[in-house]
Amino acid sequence: MHTFDAQGQVPGRTGVWVEDRKIGAVGVKISQGVASHGVAINISTNLTFYQNIVPCGIEDCEITTVEKEAGASVEVAEFGRLLVQQLQQKMKYDNVISVPPSELFAPGEMALA
Repeated sequence: MHTFDAQGQVPGRTGVWVEDRKIGAVGVKISQGVASHGVAINISTNLTFYQNIVPCGIEDCEITTVEKEAGASVEVAEFGRLLVQQLQQKMKYDNVISVPPSELFAPGEMALA
């Protein structure tokens, strides 16, 4: 799979960036002593959905996808595996247990925010 540099931060802006193009977001919430966190990355997102909105309240924000930046088709499962691998290396942590989303919730069940 092709790789590219995504920056964790652009001064004055939130999200995950490739140069001046937003490719994703990271969120953290602490409520009643419970921490929730997540990441959203545009892998093969249809970018026409962004034509009529102001993403993240940033007027001049160009949205991109992993596929657009890589110039190739990207499988979600492969991207997830590579993302976990990179996080393990960056955080110097190797005790990771990967659970497929299909095993987290019963069909039709949703996580509560």
